Amino acid sequence: MKIKVYLHNSGFLLPGAGEGSALIDCDPVTSRQGFPYIPARTFKGLLKESVQEVLEIEGRESESEALCKELFGTGQKTPALLRFRSLTLPNWQEIREQFPAFQQQHKDAFVPERIKAYYTAEISQTAVATDGIAKERSLRTIRAIKPGHTFEGYINYDAAKISDSHEALLKRAALQLRFAGTKRNRGFGKIKVSFVFPEPGTHPETETGEKPAPPDSPDPEVLEIRITTHSPTVLSSLTSDSNTVSTDRFVRGSRVRGLLAEQLLKSGIAKEHAHENTLFHQAILSGEICIRPAYPVGNLPVPLNVHREKAPKKLPAQVAPIQKDSGLLLNVPDDDKQKLIPLWDIFSKDIQSRSIGGLGSFQEKQLTVHQATTSAHFHNSRLNRSAGRNMKYETEGGIFYYEGLEAGATFSGQITGSPEILGKLMRKLPTIWRTTIGKSKSTQYGDIEIKISPGKRKPFPTNVEKNTTVFLHFRSAIALLNAVGMPQANIAGIEAYLAEFKLKAKVAQIATVVFEAETWSRQWNCRTGKFPAFKEGSILQLEPEEKDDPNWLPGLKRLHQKGLGELREQGFGWVEIEAVDQFPSDTQGGEKAKEEPAKLGNNETLKAILGNYQREKTKDEVRLHASKEATSRAMRNQLIPNHLLGRLEQKLTALAQKHGTTPDLKKEFQKWICTLKEKPAGETLKRMKLYTLLEEFDKILPKSLTQTAGIEVGEKWACIWWEAFFKTIRNFNKKQKA
Repeated sequence: MKIKVYLHNSGFLLPGAGEGSALIDCDPVTSRQGFPYIPARTFKGLLKESVQEVLEIEGRESESEALCKELFGTGQKTPALLRFRSLTLPNWQEIREQFPAFQQQHKDAFVPERIKAYYTAEISQTAVATDGIAKERSLRTIRAIKPGHTFEGYINYDAAKISDSHEALLKRAALQLRFAGTKRNRGFGKIKVSFVFPEPGTHPETETGEKPAPPDSPDPEVLEIRITTHSPTVLSSLTSDSNTVSTDRFVRGSRVRGLLAEQLLKSGIAKEHAHENTLFHQAILSGEICIRPAYPVGNLPVPLNVHREKAPKKLPAQVAPIQKDSGLLLNVPDDDKQKLIPLWDIFSKDIQSRSIGGLGSFQEKQLTVHQATTSAHFHNSRLNRSAGRNMKYETEGGIFYYEGLEAGATFSGQITGSPEILGKLMRKLPTIWRTTIGKSKSTQYGDIEIKISPGKRKPFPTNVEKNTTVFLHFRSAIALLNAVGMPQANIAGIEAYLAEFKLKAKVAQIATVVFEAETWSRQWNCRTGKFPAFKEGSILQLEPEEKDDPNWLPGLKRLHQKGLGELREQGFGWVEIEAVDQFPSDTQGGEKAKEEPAKLGNNETLKAILGNYQREKTKDEVRLHASKEATSRAMRNQLIPNHLLGRLEQKLTALAQKHGTTPDLKKEFQKWICTLKEKPAGETLKRMKLYTLLEEFDKILPKSLTQTAGIEVGEKWACIWWEAFFKTIRNFNKKQKA
């Protein structure tokens, strides 16, 4: 079930990101595109604090600790009944989907700083000493969200575990929650929060979006699994440091396995007796199916024998003769494209190189390196409410960062094995379901959608024949055991496992890396022991020992289909075969799609931002034109005296306040100018050749500017023009006096 949350700020709001810039001391939290939002961890802390306050008011302070543990949990020890998601602008999903098209066609309008400027205001302040003068070096500038915005989100919960008393308490806590963010004691942070609970009698929403496949559906060759992130996702990497949790760039097979096990348990399999269930045992525990890692769509680990120059040099036009079995490739920039050039002896040309690594895709021998879109999220914590916000000791709270994959990332993987087991799995699991993954998945992070569908195996290369020398690609990490069951990662281990496929091969290491693999057991809440394994992207060369070996081609096909080594049910062991003279083959397949300009959507928020940018751009052009005109007149010594300048400015401001930018403003200003005609002020204006311009009022802008602006010029733009004109003249008067 979901509680719909609405948060409206009636004052300036500063949900601080804990960071600033050169000119801004404190910034609100914004997305990568620049849109503000309320982090789920922030809202969870505010609601928890409000619940405690309500219980204190009602005289139930003794129940506070137990109720808060029940509703909000305590880290990894006690699971929370409430699962929070960040509060975003209305229609955020639509904004995120249509944003790239708007950005593509209006690059200047949709940059993060401009979007921040649309939603926020910069406020400066100083500290005042006892003598009433500002303290030295006390100027601070903050950026806060403007009043009048509404943020929306959800709180997920299990309807069977939330009672009516819990619901009533949360409603009272929402009413009690009136301030949020930084500088609450300086007039900031006034908010109004409201909850909308499901109607009584509403059937509890499940997190599964669609039903499983029909009972009569055919057994698939493989199952395709697609994972899409709907919030920042932290797939915590084991290489994280003490105060930053880094994220993997892909979903490891062990995580995919955990997601499948979790959904099988939700489908009606009792957790205590899951090992006795035939399907659960076959799919999760027995190792009969292989679960491959889910990589970003269209990308795979870049083979480690693809190198880049450490210090790029321009290569000669004529490349030395190519020795096809050298296996070493150099990635050379060529007209901003990354072109692969095989070299027979890279070291003889005195070229120092390094492996590119990471993820990428080949298309017509061109390599495109995948750039994962991640963002850093700042968090702080405190022991309890009484600890305050200034920590005296490390034990009272902490400051840390999460590196998260951005929402909208899509990963694709496969599940292979017996078609019978895969068919049972497909008919048991829903085709689409929502769940969570990774770190802090109950609050703010890890909201994902999973889709499974029948797929087809990648065909065995047709150019590999019975005597063909091949490359063995490690698409995932490879774990091997020796004869006594101990982990090993060497050529001897590879040869032993190849013997299981009746393959007698000369194995050459083209480019391999051995690392210490390690996984996290959520059941035991600890890491597994480290063991050596070949890193994904490693590549070996296999050459048949005997010519016309009858087992060579069948053995390669079985190896290509089943994989190599141990722990294949946890994402290890995925290998692919490829002929040496065809390396590297396309990993996306097909021809490159022609890029066409994306069509703009009809999202009102993005249209409003675009309209605001166009208006601000017009204002700048109008002011610039006025400033140039004033400068030109100043150079000809056609300056207006300050006393007359003050009268003109004062009258224009008064009429603008009274009539706004309506036609009445022009009429009243023209009437007033006519009253000066026979007076000394009028004579001065005529002498400066300004009287006619002031009388015409709105005919001062050239047509070229109005066409560029794309906005009809009227009283509004004329008023802005004259204000800028008077300001520039006044500045020249000051300089003349000086």
